[in-house]
Amino acid sequence: MTKPDTGFETDLDLSTDEFSADEKERILRWYLETHGTGSLDLVKFAPFLIEHEPGSFKRYRRHVAAIAQAPGGVGLPQAVVGLLFLHTYTAIANERGVLYEVIAAREWGATKREVMETLAFSFLEAAPRGINAAAELSDEYLREWVDDGRPTRIEWPAGWAADPKVFQSGIDSTTDDLTPAELEAIVDWHRRMHSSDGVNVRRLAELHPSAFKTHRIRYERAISGSLPAQMFPLYTLHLATVKRRPAAMRSSLQMAKQLGVDRHHAVQTLWWGLLYGGETMLEDVMEITGDLWDKWEPA
Repeated sequence: MTKPDTGFETDLDLSTDEFSADEKERILRWYLETHGTGSLDLVKFAPFLIEHEPGSFKRYRRHVAAIAQAPGGVGLPQAVVGLLFLHTYTAIANERGVLYEVIAAREWGATKREVMETLAFSFLEAAPRGINAAAELSDEYLREWVDDGRPTRIEWPAGWAADPKVFQSGIDSTTDDLTPAELEAIVDWHRRMHSSDGVNVRRLAELHPSAFKTHRIRYERAISGSLPAQMFPLYTLHLATVKRRPAAMRSSLQMAKQLGVDRHHAVQTLWWGLLYGGETMLEDVMEITGDLWDKWEPA
């Protein structure tokens, strides 16, 4: 049975660790077309590994293609993968990675508005350091990318839709003063979205109410409605996996489930993050999240 094309297949001969001239030309062209600006400067790891450790690179490409598989037709659109890595690369200040994922997301169907909302959301984690890294190589590219207002070409999964109100707690964004009613509203939001008892949220708010409230305003206003609501817990899940943050992984999965994300979409997001975790993360992941998967029925 022929597997559906996810956009990550490159037809490599897996019976040998060596690259034929045709394979080398084909895989480097794939990187040039999806991550390049006329050269391979942003993806030097690819020609480097082909030259010095070809077997490792072939096994990596095989693994990438496997992660992208969509059993029963349930799989993340290719552009979503680019946006996931764009969010994470901004947060970890990977300047080359930011640009090559901006290029990839555009190539795979994302609009400039979707890319910019991803960057706005990543700013919450990235702070100026991450945005400095984004600006270093991506500023000129983004200035030249004219937003023509055309709709997205991404085929979002069924049930995914933009809904900024999902992330709003009802606080008054015109003042820094946090009222008791607003705190209760935020605590209730965390209970609904993260299955949290709200104790830590309440304690943090009590330590510095205005800092807590303005942080919350930034979070709510970063989500403007260009992207489906389901993207945002996947952003935080991917980043939390890369950065090895157990509590954030759990809360992201709980929100994803609450927003109707299919289990396999969350599984794929986890595995895209595990490209940075390696063998040392595998047991930890299941210890942290195993019970959640058991209660999450696949489509």
